Amino acid sequence: MELGIFFLLLAAGGLNVFAGRQANTHLVVHTLALARIEQKLNAIIAHHGIVVAEPGYYDSIRALLAEGKKVDAIRLWRLKNPAHGLAAAKAAVEAL
Repeated sequence: MELGIFFLLLAAGGLNVFAGRQANTHLVVHTLALARIEQKLNAIIAHHGIVVAEPGYYDSIRALLAEGKKVDAIRLWRLKNPAHGLAAAKAAVEAL
């Protein structure tokens, strides 16, 4: 009887190990798929010159404006948004 319980527990443990490996495989597959999606999204964003603000990005531009450094604020805007021309960057900074 004890031997039967031992084999039952051993089999259940083996199934848990197998299920864990299968879950890890799915995690890897989904992580790779997410990385591909992120790469494609970044290419679309770069192609269209879309602004994706990082945390504190606008705060640093506003701080430069508050210090009277408008040219530096425009320069920072253009550094993060190279697709924008000077006039568009100036208008965007002034709109902040």
